Amino acid sequence: MLDQQQRHQYLEALGISSWLPRTPLPGAAPSADWVWDFSYPAPDIPFPATGASASGVPATAQPVADPAAARAALARSLGAFSDAPAKPEPKKPDVAAAKSVLNNETAAPAGTEVSASVVDEVAPAASSRPQPKFKLAFVRYGDLLVVDSLPTQSRQGFSVQHQRLVSAIVRSLLGDRTQQGAPFMLPWPMFASPTLSQGYDEALTTVQHKLDRMLEGQEVRSVLLMGDSAAQMCLERDETLDELRGILFTLRAGVKVIATHSLSEALQLPGIKKTIWLDLQPLIEQMSDA
Repeated sequence: MLDQQQRHQYLEALGISSWLPRTPLPGAAPSADWVWDFSYPAPDIPFPATGASASGVPATAQPVADPAAARAALARSLGAFSDAPAKPEPKKPDVAAAKSVLNNETAAPAGTEVSASVVDEVAPAASSRPQPKFKLAFVRYGDLLVVDSLPTQSRQGFSVQHQRLVSAIVRSLLGDRTQQGAPFMLPWPMFASPTLSQGYDEALTTVQHKLDRMLEGQEVRSVLLMGDSAAQMCLERDETLDELRGILFTLRAGVKVIATHSLSEALQLPGIKKTIWLDLQPLIEQMSDA
């Protein structure tokens, strides 16, 4: 009986429930006699494996602080219940050796396999940048591509006011140019799903892919980036818009790009239109020389 009380104390300490019949079960083999006299908890039954304190008086059961020690003690006390051999301790991956192999510093010994867990530990951590939130509008006017940053909280999109203002800007740069198709809207994150990876790296890849598609097979010679998100994501830069405005960049071979304030800012603060015109001067000079 003492062994069984100890067994249930160990099991309870490990969070394992144990069940015993309270009445004879029909069709089942007869239970041992101790089952009918068993009661739990029994606070006077000693928890340690010695069975009694140094004074010979049964000690009060104490909770187990170390679950590993409790498992070891439970295995010793229940050795008769299991004939299965002890499970060997898993071998820890040699991260240092894996680094040498992955960096081509040393050749992997014959039969050596670098597991995915080791590769994950050796590989650099994913980008820790917060998930970006933006809404971009891509629209073409002849050989000029405009990428505008729209307010993420607005459902209006690339409104008639936006299109009128950007058309006036395009006329000042290139003369009359017809809008080539409807604006393409790219919101981020694209899906309302917590299970999809929509972090900074995925956002940058998506914007660059769309930019490549807009430039592929089309005679785009200039790109106008308007607003923070358009400038940072298309140029793949971390600087703020104030640091990028008015600087002529080369986006692709033969494709010049310049950044300035967004159309939404210009609509809300008309005084910014003068700043936008000053920012566009390097692009205007480039077009004049071409």
